[in-house]
Amino acid sequence: MIALKALFSELTAAKKLDRLGDREWLGMAVAELSSHSSWSRSKGSLLVKETIQSLGT
Repeated sequence: MIALKALFSELTAAKKLDRLGDREWLGMAVAELSSHSSWSRSKGSLLVKETIQSLGT
């Protein structure tokens, strides 16, 4: 839930919610984020922010 909330928050802030409909982009984001085993709210937000930046929002 932490990752999902952070993903929605970061994509909303970037005005890129349409990325959720892009199968390829979303698949890469999920694959990247699922490689992390430890989550907290602050770490989750940072990981999501770094991930969407690396994939290009």
